[in-house]
Parts: sequence; C-alpha cells; structure tokens
Amino acid sequence: MAGDGNFLSNEANVPLGFVVAFFVLGLLPFCCMRLVCSKPRVDDDDDPLLPNEEVGQLAGLTRDKLEDTYRSQWTRRCHGSTWTWQCFPLADPCEYMVLSAASEGDVPYLVELAAATAGQTVLGHALPSWWSRPLSELQALPFSLKYAWLLSYLAVEYHAAHAKLTLTRATIFDQSMHALNTAHVDQLCLLTIISLVGESAVDAGGVTREWYTLLTMAIVDESRGLFVVTSHPDQSFFVNPKSIDPTHLDQYQAVGRLLGKAIIDEQVLPFHFCVPLFKMLLGYPVSIEDIRYLDPTVYSSLTYIRDCDDVDDLALTFSVSVDTDVPEVELVVGGRDVGVTNANKAEYVERMVQYLMFERVAPQLQRLVQGLYDVL
Repeated sequence: MAGDGNFLSNEANVPLGFVVAFFVLGLLPFCCMRLVCSKPRVDDDDDPLLPNEEVGQLAGLTRDKLEDTYRSQWTRRCHGSTWTWQCFPLADPCEYMVLSAASEGDVPYLVELAAATAGQTVLGHALPSWWSRPLSELQALPFSLKYAWLLSYLAVEYHAAHAKLTLTRATIFDQSMHALNTAHVDQLCLLTIISLVGESAVDAGGVTREWYTLLTMAIVDESRGLFVVTSHPDQSFFVNPKSIDPTHLDQYQAVGRLLGKAIIDEQVLPFHFCVPLFKMLLGYPVSIEDIRYLDPTVYSSLTYIRDCDDVDDLALTFSVSVDTDVPEVELVVGGRDVGVTNANKAEYVERMVQYLMFERVAPQLQRLVQGLYDVL
C-alpha cells in the first residue's frame, strides 16, 4: 500500500553467525566513526594546543587530535585464553563498562572494569580466545577493506534483495519510526530503496540519502526531546534524560536500528554523538575523563573536588540537582543528609560520574543498544 510506511522486501536471507560479536569488536567502532557519527574537522592551525591542561603524555596535541586519541584509548588483547583491556593514555582507577540486561524489559547495568569484563561484549556474550588472531589481522587493515569485509557478511547484494519503503514527506518521521520498529530484522539488513508519495523521482541513491538526512535531522530536533546538545565545544549529542515516556523509548529503539541500517546502506549521518555515548554503545570503558565531553565545567568541578586538600568548606552532600525541572536526586540512600568529606570524596565523585553518564539515561540507553544490535 502506497505511503503505509512499512518495509517491503523481495528476499531476506542474511548470513550472520559468529560474525556479529566479531564485528562488534573489530569493525563497529571504525564504521560508526566514519559513517554514523561523522564530525566536522577543523584545521590544526585553528585548533589550539593544550599547553596548560593536565594531559600528561598528550601535552601539545590539538583538541581535535586529543579527542581522537581518547576515542581509541581502550583495546582488547588476548593472552592465552584470557582477554584483557589495554589502555593508552593511562586512565583513572575507576573505569566502567555498560552491559546489556539479560531480559528485554530490564535496563542495562554498569559494572566496574575488571579482568572478566574484557571477555564480554556489550550484549554480555563471551569472547572465544581463538578470535584474537583474526581480529588483530582485521584491525590492521585499512578502513576501506574493513568495511568491505563487513558488508560481505551483513548486507545482501542490491540485485539479490532490497527493502522498499514508501513514505509521505509530511509524515516522514512518524512513518519511518513505525517502519523501523516493526520491520523484521532480516529486512533491516537489506539495502534500502525509498519512494515518496506524489514524487516521481527514481531512487538511484539520492532519495535514500535525502531520507537519511531528513530523518536524522528530525531525530535530533530539540522539539522531539530525544537528544540534547552537550556543553562541549563540538556540539555533539547525548541522550535527553527527560525522555522517559513509552513513546520516546520506542523511538530510541528505532534510532538504534537506523544507526545499524546506515552502516549497511553506507550512509553518513549529519550529526554525531558525544564520545561517552559512543563508547557505551560499543561496550568500551568509560570514566570521569569522559565527563569532559558532556560538560567541561562539571568535569572541572569534579576533578577539583577529587584533587583538593579540603572539601569541607564546599558544603556538598551526596545529592545532585542538574536541572530546575528535576527534583534533587540522592546519590546514596539518604544522600541529602550525608556530607562530602575528605574521607568519602572519592566515592562522591564516583557516584556523580555514574549518575551523570549512565543512571539518568539507563532506560533510553537500553533501547538504543537493543535497536543497534538488532541489525548488527
């Protein structure tokens, strides 16, 4: 039916198998960076150096290059039968990893980084040690060859099968969200053909690109309430903590599916996620250093509290109110009556990091993760 906003396909036979988790480790970070979360680059001449920041071994890097370094800070290595995390530059002791909940109705949970977590994906799947060598070989390839390898496993060739979606331009957001959430997983792995009701253009790629552009711009539109712009200078997006009603949660799952489908369709989306959201989707460790990408001012405050000699004069409690519309949240039971002291300031900083980066957006993050890995 024209304009019904459902995917139609002539075939759906997608080879997945073990490649899913293998892809998560070796290729998804590269594909997301290049295709899904592109960011505008600036000339090094216009990107100031960091002579006065506490960056240790990274002193002298431009801000853009520093951010790229932190993106690839963590890697997995396998020694014998044991997977371990390797980190450069070195991170603070309190690092965390998001693991998806076992049941669909539950939210994901945050675990403190340990040796055991290196052997798990964001979905909680165990990693066989024999993947280590082929994974290392694959990671050493240029991006173009990595991506070609990925598509050979995930995408059905265009002439063999495709998914057609007929939409009305005026209702493209609602129809697309419905189609993405109701489509069979196999359909999402097919290359896409878009047709717009009342328009005669034949989709040779241009209409599909326009669909991705229009839909993603609608998704990040402030009026939708799904994502908010961070206070970081790069103007990247983070999950809106206020978007917790059932309609929003369904839309997050559709957005996750769209991200996966963009990789299949080789589409560059006109927005980018902030680094910690990126890392949590990929199952990479996050820490206090990632707060800088949400709000540099909050990051400076937390590091000051962590490093100062006496916090008693700050009159802090284990509670937080980051928005006038949101009531004060206790970071521990009875937190508004628990003062921050030199003895417990490390715990306070740790609880703040967990809350700001994860706990206040856990339901939304679960649906994003679920949607992304429905496709990949």
